[in-house]
Amino acid sequence: MSNINQFLQTAIAHHRAGNLAQAEAGYRQILQLQPNHADAMHLLGLVAHQMGRHAQAAELIAKAIRIAPRNVSYLNNLGLCLRALGRLTEAVENYRKALRLAPNDPDLHNNLGNALRDIGKPEEAAACYRKALGLEPRNAVTHYHLGNVLQDMNRHEDAVASYRKALQLDPSDADALNNLGNSLRELGRTKEAVACYHQALQFAQNHPAIVPALGNTLFE
Repeated sequence: MSNINQFLQTAIAHHRAGNLAQAEAGYRQILQLQPNHADAMHLLGLVAHQMGRHAQAAELIAKAIRIAPRNVSYLNNLGLCLRALGRLTEAVENYRKALRLAPNDPDLHNNLGNALRDIGKPEEAAACYRKALGLEPRNAVTHYHLGNVLQDMNRHEDAVASYRKALQLDPSDADALNNLGNSLRELGRTKEAVACYHQALQFAQNHPAIVPALGNTLFE
């Protein structure tokens, strides 16, 4: 057992350092010694997900869940794999199952919101983001996600408020600046929108959406 723990710590160190091939080899070594090692199976699945092998990742993490069905991290990461595969209804069901175990986990509420937005349920998605922010109000990413779904619903004044909150926490977020510009443009506040696009370009000169949006706004 001590050898397996050492192998696991070494593999995790490679994983954290971004050495995915070495981490994968380490997790496989553990599974050769102990085929039902749930953590190694889950982490091997996570490596596969990070390498774009989402179907393999989902299969591995699902096996880990069968061994440890109440592990919230496993359930959360399976949801990420299912969403990457476009299996959105399954992803939603998976996140709901995880939330029954951990109702105060803001990441789960945020991830459920993302999946609900993907399947065209913006009101439910917004409610999830608001729950996440109630638990973790200084999360810039969640404010950004809330802004996006409000923008989907053409609630641009509310979207502007969410993007501004995101930018208070992360002023260099080019995506938030770009989308703030888009909502301001929809509200007819062209000068403010142009300023946002210029500011976004300072942080992401090669962003594919900013230059077209700026050009369209300048020539309206």
